[in-house]
Amino acid sequence: MYKERVLVSGAKQAELTMERIAWQLLESYSGQELPVFLGIGERGFSVAVMLANETGKLSGQSLQVYRLPGWRNQPDDLTYPKFDPESWRARKVLLVDDVLYTGKTMYYALQFVMQTDPAQVKSMVWVDRGHRCFPLAADFVGIQLATVLQDFVEVKISLTENQIETFLR
Repeated sequence: MYKERVLVSGAKQAELTMERIAWQLLESYSGQELPVFLGIGERGFSVAVMLANETGKLSGQSLQVYRLPGWRNQPDDLTYPKFDPESWRARKVLLVDDVLYTGKTMYYALQFVMQTDPAQVKSMVWVDRGHRCFPLAADFVGIQLATVLQDFVEVKISLTENQIETFLR
């Protein structure tokens, strides 16, 4: 049965949520160097860019953002040659994704990041919908959404308009 698409969070609410998370980040890293932002997949990268921009605006700092692949299955090879992970070796890292569901994608990204010997790893997700299969939790969450397994969470992101909309169906 097809479910109607329901708006969970519109652009204005998302703007306020992004600002709240940026303040939480600044509080969490108070007096410390801010982390390198690693967005997972296309949408995770977009959320990371928006969060880095908001955090940078509030802190007056320019933050580094990189894109990791969105591994949905165990990667045969955890090397990723599109950039040099030395740029965050021994630094603090913030893994960013759009939706945390089973935790599998975050787990594979974490496996990759741990090979680079980071000083610290924290995570941020735009939507945490529960139903974990892996023992992971996000340190920063935009929207905590109670769902059933049959639900589908859609996150629409426009970097050009600096907007995020979240839907449930």
